[in-house]
Amino acid sequence: MAEKRQYGAGATILRLKQVMERTKIRKSNVYNKMNPKSSGYDASFPLSVKLVLNCILF
Repeated sequence: MAEKRQYGAGATILRLKQVMERTKIRKSNVYNKMNPKSSGYDASFPLSVKLVLNCILF
């Protein structure tokens, strides 16, 4: 089952490119941080939010 998190009204939504710029990590590492099966998993890292087809935000 997918993990569900709730964010406050002041939460900021970022595109993948913005996440990579702010965290200074590559795309593969962003996905590793979100994957519980990965050795690089980070439970405190924000999960992605799929708003529409072909548009995933964090």
